[in-house]
Amino acid sequence: CGIPSITLQGTAADWSSLAFRIEKIDAFELGPEVSAWCCLLRPVLAQFIAAFDHVDLPFWSTICSYMPGGSGPTFVGGWITAFCAWDKDGKWLGAPHGNIVSAASTLSSQKTRTWELPPYKVDEDGFEVDGNERRPLVYGGMAYPLVDTNFLPHGYCEVDVILEDNGEKLNCTMLAGNIGVSFSSSEGDGGQWDTLQASPQWFIFVKGERRNSVVPVVNTSARVTTEPTHVTTTNFWSRLLACLRPRRVSR
Repeated sequence: CGIPSITLQGTAADWSSLAFRIEKIDAFELGPEVSAWCCLLRPVLAQFIAAFDHVDLPFWSTICSYMPGGSGPTFVGGWITAFCAWDKDGKWLGAPHGNIVSAASTLSSQKTRTWELPPYKVDEDGFEVDGNERRPLVYGGMAYPLVDTNFLPHGYCEVDVILEDNGEKLNCTMLAGNIGVSFSSSEGDGGQWDTLQASPQWFIFVKGERRNSVVPVVNTSARVTTEPTHVTTTNFWSRLLACLRPRRVSR
């Protein structure tokens, strides 16, 4: 289907602020995986900031690659996988973190750096061509994760909470994050509902027999206390990424 256009919301200063936060995360020294993750994020955020002055089409055309596996696994590649470097259980999905950090350390000394995503080749019947390689996106020698769609991380978190409302205690679950997607119309040539956007939300529902009910927190006297017995993440990426087969991107 491709991605005919992309709109960056916010300002260049907003994205610069996010890039600065990457440096703060790295400064916490949270381990080699986090350091490798920061290395993957830096070039991506730099391109987001630069897009306010100049659009690098090779970068945007490598946002995502969808690699069907027939009866085997299906993979997602491209720089969007920098945002899903761990699976839902916290397992690192990228290349060995030492390789990423080492490659990133040479970026500043490289005269030219390109985003290279080998095309996925299939025959006229849609089957993989012999000798075709599933290789990840590479930027200046630094490889981005190539993720099996079965292991794509989820888009929101959930935690058990107890809601006290006028003396009544309710066992609830709170969810927050990219709960779903929203559709709108750009009023361009794409027709109605041609724009897709992540939809960050949060809400609380009562567990048990009333699991499908939603509890609106409108009473200012209500008090929420958390007893986190588990924190999990639930899938958003698989629904979004499966439809992305980029061909051309314009601002």
